[in-house]
Amino acid sequence: MIAGWGEKYGIPKDLLLTVFQALSMEELYETKVEPKNFLKHVPVLKSIEVEGRLYTLTFIRQFENASVIHLHVDWNETVELETIHTRVNRFKFKLRAGDKYNCQSDGAGGGTGRVTHRFIVSPALPDDVTGFSFVFEEYDDLWKGETTGLEIVMKIE
Repeated sequence: MIAGWGEKYGIPKDLLLTVFQALSMEELYETKVEPKNFLKHVPVLKSIEVEGRLYTLTFIRQFENASVIHLHVDWNETVELETIHTRVNRFKFKLRAGDKYNCQSDGAGGGTGRVTHRFIVSPALPDDVTGFSFVFEEYDDLWKGETTGLEIVMKIE
């Protein structure tokens, strides 16, 4: 289709591909919500172990306009160190917290045997998140949308 449009309108195919690629990354251009006026920490403490990695949601930081969630990933650095370390640092997560919440990645950081992914959720989550399901979906690249098939679901009971 793109090649046909290029011919029809006299636009180079590579230019059209670049335009459509930029459009597919609309999340990159969304206005980032900046959490304002810290209120409190909401304890959660939920963990799931998958493929030798422990995924933990310890608490939620509550602000007036947003919530901040940290997904901690820990692994045994002596087991397949190179493979696990490369995979954990290379792959990224997207968060889904329900239809009425916008979830934005706020980066990640860590060291040997651990990495923490940060997410800003707006509007702010309620103080009682009982019944919520937080779905962390792993991608090999946040902007190109290639999922790895790994999905971490943390249902808060």
